[in-house]
Amino acid sequence: MICAECQSVTAASAARIPWRSGVLTGMSLFEMLEFSATDFHAISSTLTQLQSQAGLLLMTPDGKEEFHEKMTSLHQHATNLKMGSTLKQIGYMTEYFQNGGKVRSEIVRMLEELQRRIQEDLEARIILAVTLDKNDFYTGDWLNDSKIGSSFPHTALPELQAASRCYSYDEDTACMFHLMRVLDFGFKLVAGSLGISYDNRNWVGIGQAIQSRMEKKYQEKTDNWRKAEPLYATILTDIQAVSRGHRNPVLHELDKQYDAKASYYMLIVTEAFTSHLAENGFIENQSPVTAL
Repeated sequence: MICAECQSVTAASAARIPWRSGVLTGMSLFEMLEFSATDFHAISSTLTQLQSQAGLLLMTPDGKEEFHEKMTSLHQHATNLKMGSTLKQIGYMTEYFQNGGKVRSEIVRMLEELQRRIQEDLEARIILAVTLDKNDFYTGDWLNDSKIGSSFPHTALPELQAASRCYSYDEDTACMFHLMRVLDFGFKLVAGSLGISYDNRNWVGIGQAIQSRMEKKYQEKTDNWRKAEPLYATILTDIQAVSRGHRNPVLHELDKQYDAKASYYMLIVTEAFTSHLAENGFIENQSPVTAL
């Protein structure tokens, strides 16, 4: 009979198998072991037993029943791991036995073919691992204490999450691309609050508008601007920090590549800039103050 460790995974565990949905996702090593290790062990154990006993299991009624159980177990675990070629071979073998086949040499040949297909199916499954120092960026946990999620749940937040996932995959140029989208979104809100037009080809104009208003004499500044100036001073600092991320090369120079140091820097300054907006009343597609 099949040991308890070789039984099929629970429905709850199977539902979390990442390749079931076809959507890119991830699992911890513990979660992988929770279902995959059981399946790998069961397949190996079942195949070993089948190969060692081969046709002998088909010589008695009890043997036939045990052989059927082993094949059923093997089919279940191969299904969990989506091993298409293996499942086809199991189908061929099942049909052979249902038609009364029991030639030992033929069974040995089919088991050897089954082993080959199992290896091919397992070699075809690619598993990506995220380094421990980038776990929080993959999961998005680094944004947990930010107000970005509540202020920009459908705009800046998904792009920041995409950027941080790209960073965790070592796709640094892709990370920078997503960050540019976040910054464009934020600067458009800032331009709206200043009552100026926004040109997404050039962020310098926003910084210049803030700088010119900050340089006015105190008596020339409106009450609204005096209250808001500390925020815009911070935004000006953010713009200056962002400009060191070389926005134009990201979008226009295909030979420009970025490393982890550059993408990490831009993640931090982009999160800080977007958080400043969220913490000061900016919400999706709306600025808190206009025409300062």
